[in-house]
Amino acid sequence: MDDFIKEIKDNLTRKNYLSALALALILPDICGKIAYPDMKHKNGRPDTGGRYAKWYDEYIYKYDNPPGLEDQENLINPLNGAAVYKLRCNFLHEGSNDIEEFLKKESTEDYSEYRFIFTDSITKFIKQWESGIENQKNIDIQINIVDFCNHLYWAAEPFYKKHSKETILKNIIFT
Repeated sequence: MDDFIKEIKDNLTRKNYLSALALALILPDICGKIAYPDMKHKNGRPDTGGRYAKWYDEYIYKYDNPPGLEDQENLINPLNGAAVYKLRCNFLHEGSNDIEEFLKKESTEDYSEYRFIFTDSITKFIKQWESGIENQKNIDIQINIVDFCNHLYWAAEPFYKKHSKETILKNIIFT
């Protein structure tokens, strides 16, 4: 885990944001497997997405959305564990951060459009209505990529140190 985190930090310092993001998005996979090794689908196969989402929600999401913010809609982070797992799958397997359809499908409210972007600016979640267009409700999700990667490794590092008995990297040569 230390090697992953060192690489994430190094990539962030060098502004290699895509590399940092790719590495950071696998941390909940590792931690989820440690925390919930027996979590399986009904067919008996490991539930990778389920344990990823559960770990993320327990160790990151609940701290991003503390109790009492429910009435302040613009402050609620819609990126729960399931959404971040979808991001991880799309990013690592398709080279895309497009999770807008997933967010729209998962939402309890009817939005006309989701706009999701990574940025080097501030993180913000904005619900807005288009001026002059009835029922045109949009949500903009702007995530600071450095903060996002930091949150992932800040949560994963102490979890891994507390729960893991051995290194996850085997037979990998670092020169």
